[in-house]
Amino acid sequence: MLDKLENAMNWLSDQDWGWWPFLFLRPKKHEEMSTSEVAKMSFYYGIPLGLIFYIIFRDFQWFLAGIVLFFVLFRLTFAVAWNRRARRLRTVVQ
Repeated sequence: MLDKLENAMNWLSDQDWGWWPFLFLRPKKHEEMSTSEVAKMSFYYGIPLGLIFYIIFRDFQWFLAGIVLFFVLFRLTFAVAWNRRARRLRTVVQ
């Protein structure tokens, strides 16, 4: 079950459309996503989410919450799946 979920998440992460217009942020498949890289991604992807929250709630704290929410959710889900695959790929290559 966990392997299927990881494969689905990595399939999504491999799609160029999911990274557009910030394709340059995507690491190579064998490279892990560090916490600092996810923080950088949160700056690019979390700001639009924060703006949506700000428009809905009319409170700047919700803008910041959008950025933090993106960071936490991405770091605990997609980055974990990505890093598991990266470790496997590096083991196979070595």
